[in-house]
Amino acid sequence: MLEADLYNLQAQLAAKEAQLAEAVEKIGMLQVDLGRLQADLDTERAEKVSLQSQLATPTPAPLQHSAACSIATCASSECSANLSIVHVRQEKWYGHWRHTVFSVIETAFLLGYLKATLVGVKPPMQANRTNEEFPTLMQDLHDAYVDHKSPFWFEGREVNDPKQSPTCGSRWKTCRLP
Repeated sequence: MLEADLYNLQAQLAAKEAQLAEAVEKIGMLQVDLGRLQADLDTERAEKVSLQSQLATPTPAPLQHSAACSIATCASSECSANLSIVHVRQEKWYGHWRHTVFSVIETAFLLGYLKATLVGVKPPMQANRTNEEFPTLMQDLHDAYVDHKSPFWFEGREVNDPKQSPTCGSRWKTCRLP
């Protein structure tokens, strides 16, 4: 009888040890997850502080683009006092946004569309970055075309040239981009 009780106690002890090992493993995984979440939170906080400092003290570097680039201005004396020049090409988000727009246009052309319509909605005058992003994008598109670059050129050929396009003919399409 004592041997049976001892055997049962050993089995219960082994089960409890397995439960304890499983709990320790879960705690370890939770600590790893917590570490990752803390690192992500620290990164987001640092980015927030950086963005807040950029908004608080705009100190744009000299413009490094063609002299043909112009900055939007305000005609009335009231709004010109509130107008601050923003060089959106130097903003962290602009390169990513520009790449996305260029990729959508290039995809449309490579699919056989001959036209892409970009629409810029005029924002309020206080929206300095929004006021500059569309004219800057249009200038970048012009420069890409003149310099034979994407989205208008692919592998040395103009992508929507009817003389060179394999998808030309009566199936030409027009694409409207959001």
